[in-house]
Amino acid sequence: MNERKIPQLGNTVIDITSGLKGIAWQYIEMISGTVQLSIQPRLPDDAPVASPTEPIPPGLSVDIALLDYINDGAVDRVTPAKPEVIALGNEVEDLTTGIRGIAVKRVTFINGCVYYNIIHKMTEKQKEEGSSALEQFISSTLLKVVGNGIAPQVAKNSEGPAERRPGGPSAKVMRA
Repeated sequence: MNERKIPQLGNTVIDITSGLKGIAWQYIEMISGTVQLSIQPRLPDDAPVASPTEPIPPGLSVDIALLDYINDGAVDRVTPAKPEVIALGNEVEDLTTGIRGIAVKRVTFINGCVYYNIIHKMTEKQKEEGSSALEQFISSTLLKVVGNGIAPQVAKNSEGPAERRPGGPSAKVMRA
């Protein structure tokens, strides 16, 4: 039996549930342990150049466990991301606004750029009103780690990136 090849950024992949094929252009890691690739479908060979009336089909983020590798695709054009110093769960500060929050999602793009979804601490007024916490999508170059946040708890409850299986959260994270 052949061993399954785990898709990577730049690979041509297919979503086994929808049949959507495309290039993996975003690698998405969530604090829950979920790992996804965002795939960008190609225009048909006979399609006109994209325009407002013929837009490029949108990409779709899919759990990596539901993607099959087809071929290397554009892997030779992937720019490796710099090693990250921000762990999911760290408290970070936006250098442009000074606002602090917890890093809950890391998105690595095919061009090597890394962005984080940051959730800000809720104020007492927001809690009383039942509001949602403010969330921002910020380049890693504009963030600095200011504290562990919930990172030690996340590390204790997860298997860690090197051992994490593709797909959703592990049973260890779900029991936390």
